[in-house]
Amino acid sequence: MLEYRIVRTHRRTIGIIISPTHGVTVRAPLRASDKEIQQFVKIKTQWIKKHLESFTKKTCLNKNSLKEGDKILFRGQEYTVSLIPSTINQVELHDNIIGIKTSRPDDQKAILRVLERWYKINAEIHLRKLFGMIILKHSNRNFNLKELHIRKMKRKWGSCSSSGRITINRELIKLDDTLAEYVITHEICHLFKPNHSKEFYQLLGELEPNWRELIKKLSQYYN
Repeated sequence: MLEYRIVRTHRRTIGIIISPTHGVTVRAPLRASDKEIQQFVKIKTQWIKKHLESFTKKTCLNKNSLKEGDKILFRGQEYTVSLIPSTINQVELHDNIIGIKTSRPDDQKAILRVLERWYKINAEIHLRKLFGMIILKHSNRNFNLKELHIRKMKRKWGSCSSSGRITINRELIKLDDTLAEYVITHEICHLFKPNHSKEFYQLLGELEPNWRELIKKLSQYYN
């Protein structure tokens, strides 16, 4: 039997959200009966199962725990984790080894905190650098960017507001630069074309001719 969680809100229709970490959530109007919800889920069962199965073929970028010898990604390269007892909390790269130094090597929360801080710092530096390079590359387009934010996002790789504020998911620091560059290019296109219209994809194709291949590669990962 398909398991799901029901969340009732002030909305008009029933909707379904599928997450690799939180499973299936059904968002329903306050007045929707259990029978109505059950019937809706029954109709969507095959669709739900298809999406749940797709997650088994993808790579999760977030780790709930880390042990010696685990594999993690940084800028598209796979590194082997080495946990190092130390009075200093920091991360070091040596060839294909990522050394996580911590004063509490047996504390998973402490280990993940050190690693997450290191990812965050590198994302701020490197993703902003990539962004600047792409804006410069297409300077003749006169992109009117108001703000750039680098932060962790749950369901999106990036977003662009109507006011010209772009947000880039810092989890992209774990992936190859070509994928981060694609997301940045996608979002700056929204500065001209806010929706995914034919004109939007025409502009995207001009700036990044291989966008179809890149989005296919990006779809193999989730947060």
